[in-house]
Amino acid sequence: MSTATLQRLKENCQRGEFYEALQQYKVHLARLVNMNKRDPAVEFLASGVTEMLSHGQIAMATELASLLAEAFTKMHIPYDAAAVRDIRRVLSPYVLLPSEAPSHVTERLEVLRTIYAWKHSDKTPRGEGSLTAEEEDYLNEQLGLATMAQRDYKSARRFWMNTAYMDRLAECVGMIARENSPVDTPFYYARVTLEILCMAKEKGVVKADAFLRCWPPAAVGSLVGNCVDSVLCTLGRGGASKADAKAFHAVKGFYQPVLGLDPALGKLMSRIESLHFGTGGTSSVGFDMLSAFMSGAGGAGKK
Repeated sequence: MSTATLQRLKENCQRGEFYEALQQYKVHLARLVNMNKRDPAVEFLASGVTEMLSHGQIAMATELASLLAEAFTKMHIPYDAAAVRDIRRVLSPYVLLPSEAPSHVTERLEVLRTIYAWKHSDKTPRGEGSLTAEEEDYLNEQLGLATMAQRDYKSARRFWMNTAYMDRLAECVGMIARENSPVDTPFYYARVTLEILCMAKEKGVVKADAFLRCWPPAAVGSLVGNCVDSVLCTLGRGGASKADAKAFHAVKGFYQPVLGLDPALGKLMSRIESLHFGTGGTSSVGFDMLSAFMSGAGGAGKK
């Protein structure tokens, strides 16, 4: 796109002629897409989003940014590392901060969801080569941040479950439990926390110190809460030595009476023992418990 064209569009915005500028951005973008000029199209789109945001025209910036998915579809762009790079480029003018206006978050979320839908469309080809963990997590991370900013913790939980950010997942689950206040909160929290610990180990992300920060007062200090706290302390030391394995086995034995009140807890403890120490059997509840929670089963389960 010529410098003269960009300058003319910028002058339109400076005169407050935003609607006219928006239409011109769309026309020029369509031409670049029809000519299959990917890099110029992405740069032009990013410049338009930046210009609109600089004048506080959030809705128009979002309307432009949402065209990225359509452009990708028309140019038959696969979802790969290059696509993630382009998505970052177009979204880079946005800055997601806790103090951000709700409308800004809402409209940014609108862009993210159009891109997410494009990524998961049957018409979107898969790119060659593997993505880095950061690239793989990027969309879910951004969607998780945006939905958390809206206090939509149930949606955020779904996105964080598909990333390596287990501490964010724990935070969402904590907020949901506080809002729902299930009767068996301590047992519910124990099940969720132990399941997240298993997921973290399987994903190679162990941040044990993050998981108790969101426990509500009703769960802290309870017997089952103390049990999970002891597990976290044991795993927080590394959870690989013979001494740690012995300490974990001692915790498991000491709290057996309370663990016996919920069969799922016993299975999860065995699963953690297997994942961290290679002992205790291979029993796994997989994602069943969290999946049930996602589908609306809530936290009030059997004790």
